[in-house]
Amino acid sequence: MCYCGKKACLRTSWTNNNSGRRFHGCGDVASGCGFFVWEDPPMCTRSKKIIPELLHKLNKIEEEFSEMKNKVNLLHKMEEEVAEMKKKLNFLLGCLGANGTGGLKTKLGTVGEGAGIGTGVDDLVAGLGGKNRG
Repeated sequence: MCYCGKKACLRTSWTNNNSGRRFHGCGDVASGCGFFVWEDPPMCTRSKKIIPELLHKLNKIEEEFSEMKNKVNLLHKMEEEVAEMKKKLNFLLGCLGANGTGGLKTKLGTVGEGAGIGTGVDDLVAGLGGKNRG
C-alpha cells in the first residue's frame, strides 16, 4: 500500500541508470503521494552500460524488421499487380489473334518478332491509311 492508501503498482524503470529495474509506485500517479520503493537491488556498473546499448540495438532491429515487413507487403502487392497485368495481356493477345510465334497475325501479315520491326510497322501504318515516313 502506498501513502495515500491505494495499491502500489509494480513498474519497470527504463532510465539509463536503472534500465529494467523494477519498483513499486503509487497506482494513482496524479495524486502525487510520492510512494516509491525499489523491488530489485541496484544494478552494477557494467549492467548500467550494457543494458541501454542492448535496448538501442533491439530498437534498431525492430525498426529494420518493420521496414522489411513493409517492403515484403509492397512486393506481394506488386506480384499481384504483375499477375493481373499478365492476365490482361494474355486476354488482349488472344483477342488480337497471337499466333504463338512471338508476332501478331494481322490483315497485313505478322508484325513483331520474326518479321522486320521496321517493315511490320511500316506495313501497319500503310494499312491504316497513313503515309510511310521512312
